[in-house]
Amino acid sequence: MIGKSALRTLVNNGAKIGVRFGGARFKHTLPELAYGYDELEPVLSKKLMMLHHDKHHRAYVTNLNNSIEQMKTLLDSSAALTGKQEGVSGDKNKLESLRNEILANDKKLAELQRIVGFNAGGHINHSLMWDTIKPTKNGGGDEGNEISASLSKQISRDFGGIDNLKKLLVGKSMGLMGSGWGWLVFDYNNKSLGVMTTANQDTVGAAGNYEALFGIDAWEHAYYVDYNNVKLDFYQNIWKIVNWKKISETYEKAMSK
Repeated sequence: MIGKSALRTLVNNGAKIGVRFGGARFKHTLPELAYGYDELEPVLSKKLMMLHHDKHHRAYVTNLNNSIEQMKTLLDSSAALTGKQEGVSGDKNKLESLRNEILANDKKLAELQRIVGFNAGGHINHSLMWDTIKPTKNGGGDEGNEISASLSKQISRDFGGIDNLKKLLVGKSMGLMGSGWGWLVFDYNNKSLGVMTTANQDTVGAAGNYEALFGIDAWEHAYYVDYNNVKLDFYQNIWKIVNWKKISETYEKAMSK
């Protein structure tokens, strides 16, 4: 759970999601893609990309902003009610009424906390995914030329090679019950790579001291338009558009911390 002071910081200033921002009334925005909706074909069709980015991801952003605004209103209300308590300290009925209103706000805030966490996770996870895929014509899937020497070496050390990494991550993703994500992560604790899954829109950072390097979206909306229920084909084909250059950059930054 997030404390009230952390919630107030969140609703007043926004949450850092891989980008810099300023201003007291920051609003999260749908990130622009570095490629056209049709440029990931045939791995991902234009129709799927339009639905995934402009509909599903946009919904996470919209719901996140709306929920943060609702939280701000409730926090301001609770602060005002708390301030009124001192003025009615001698009136038990008014004092009880104020406290009941504050408790009602707290219950609403707890539910909004859950909604904000879910939509912020969806925004974070999708933003990372768009950055770690790119058209084949721009080097997507070309681990031979795009992956850094140090990351290639660590993959060999931790997985026995890139083919084994792919099999492990695909296997992990296939094992997910329901919706979620499959991840290639950097473990800060032991400076190693690993594969893991998160449920729904939970983030890698919430699971431990990890840095997300690459994520496979295991929600049906990520593949059903193109692959129907054969999600294994989707998990295997996604490697054809992986942005190894971006993954390598994130890895190098994580290693240097």
